[in-house]
Formats: sequence, C-alpha cells, structure tokens
Amino acid sequence: SAAASGGANRVAIRPLRRTYIKVVLDHDTRTPPFERWISPADGTVEFRGQHIDVRVLDREAVQIKKNGKTVAEDDADVTVE
Repeated sequence: SAAASGGANRVAIRPLRRTYIKVVLDHDTRTPPFERWISPADGTVEFRGQHIDVRVLDREAVQIKKNGKTVAEDDADVTVE
C-alpha cells in the first residue's frame, strides 16, 4: 500500500558552526537532496520525508529537530551519523 502523504516528518537542521553535511530522504541514495558545507550564516535548512538520513562531519556543530522537537539518539525516522 502507498504511504500516506500526510505522514512526512519535518526535520530542521540548524548549523551552530561550520560543518559538512549530507542529507538523504527516504533511503534514495541516487540523488542526495543536500550535500555541502553549512555554517550559521546559512540559517536553518528544512527537509520533509518519511525517513531522513543525516551524515554530518561534526555532530556537535548542528542542532537537529524533528517536527519541532530535538531528535532523540534512537529515533526511528531520523538517522544521524
């Protein structure tokens, strides 16, 4: 069955200092939607998807929130590496 379109999570990534990130939505590794250096001057970047995979060079350099709340370490919908 098709996933409900209203079930997407909203993930906001706020850079606290300059770091490199790669974000993959819904396990689609063919076309990464976002892969570059970010810094506080860039402001918050937002993504929507069922599952969001965030690879970050320095985990302490970003603040990640899902649907307005800080992401837990064991969150099933957001993977942070």
